[in-house]
Amino acid sequence: MCNQDRYAEFREKYTHEDNLLNHRISWLIMSQTILSATYSVVIGASRNVACQDQLDLIITYGPWLGICLVIVSAVAIGLAIVAQNKIIKEWRWIRKWNDQRELTAIESDFGYVAPIGVPLIFFIAWIALLLL
Repeated sequence: MCNQDRYAEFREKYTHEDNLLNHRISWLIMSQTILSATYSVVIGASRNVACQDQLDLIITYGPWLGICLVIVSAVAIGLAIVAQNKIIKEWRWIRKWNDQRELTAIESDFGYVAPIGVPLIFFIAWIALLLL
C-alpha cells in the first residue's frame, strides 16, 4: 500500500471520529437546551395548577437527568478523543514524521477545549441548580 493510500485510510478514520465527536456534542447541546427550557418553564409555572405532582417530579429529577446526560455524553466524547489520538499516534508511527514539524501540545490539544468544556459547563450548571 502506498503512502497516499495509507494517508487516505487514516484521514477517513480520523474524519469519521471527528464527525462522531461533532454529533455527540451537538446531541448534548440540543438535549440540554430542551431539558433546561422545560425546567425553566416548569419553575415559572403557576403553583395553582392541577398537575402539581408532575411539576414537582420535574423540578426534583430534572437536574439529575441533566447530570446523567452530561456524564454519558462526556464519556462518549472522551472515547472519541481517545480514538482520534490513537489514529494520530498510529499515523505518526507509520509515517515517522521525520520531515515535518510536529505540533506542540497546546497546538494539538487546543481543539479539544469545546468538547471537554461544554459538558463541564452543563455539569456545573445542573449542580448549581441542585444546590439552590
